[in-house]
Amino acid sequence: MARTLAELTLKLSQDLSRLEEECTKQMDELGEVRDVALMEISSAEKALKSYNRGLEKAKAAQLTAVQEANKIRDKEIRTAEDKRRREITLEERRNREAKNRAFRKRQLALRKAKAAWKAAIERIRARPLYEQRALRKSADIAYEEALEKAEENYRDAIDDARLELQSALQNTLADERIALEKAYRTAERMTTSAVVAYQRAVAGEEGRLRSELAGIPEAREVQENYDRQFLEIRKSCEKRREELFKKFTQDRKKLKRVPL
Repeated sequence: MARTLAELTLKLSQDLSRLEEECTKQMDELGEVRDVALMEISSAEKALKSYNRGLEKAKAAQLTAVQEANKIRDKEIRTAEDKRRREITLEERRNREAKNRAFRKRQLALRKAKAAWKAAIERIRARPLYEQRALRKSADIAYEEALEKAEENYRDAIDDARLELQSALQNTLADERIALEKAYRTAERMTTSAVVAYQRAVAGEEGRLRSELAGIPEAREVQENYDRQFLEIRKSCEKRREELFKKFTQDRKKLKRVPL
């Protein structure tokens, strides 16, 4: 099952494409049967040839529009992926620099602590012998505390760098997801527009053919039989298309209920 809106949108697009191919195949097969019957009627041959040329032109325009939609979608996807890779590389470099700064800062703190301890020991040696033990103990404690503080600061800096990297990566991936969803939506709108344009062109060609065949009784009977079967196929396809959109809406609502 799809886990993101982008995956759901892609699945819907693929399901719609498969349905469109299936329905188109059924309509084309029905049209071929009608064309064979009309070709046997000599007076209908001219009108039929003109009709088929119109359909070929409309289909070519649809395929060109779909290819352009896919081209634009793929380009936007590549742009989003390239942007994600650049940003991740930049954030990882920043993370390395932050860890290196933390390391250098720790090393500096360790050197300073050691130098301070040595200086304290030198001063203690000049004090009376009976005072040196207590003073050395105090100096050792101060040195150990300085070492612990340096390590603590280093760990905090590393944790901060890790959290900052994690947040940056999440934002980068979220930006990519939004860009991908936009790319798929844009392609889907363009593909849908191409389908609608094709359907209108087909309707126009059908109208012209029907008008030209109206005066030929044998051809009119063939056309009426075709119209009846074509309507049945279209209603079936529209029903299945509505079911796909309904399922998409239901699955999208389920996504919103999934805890993050």
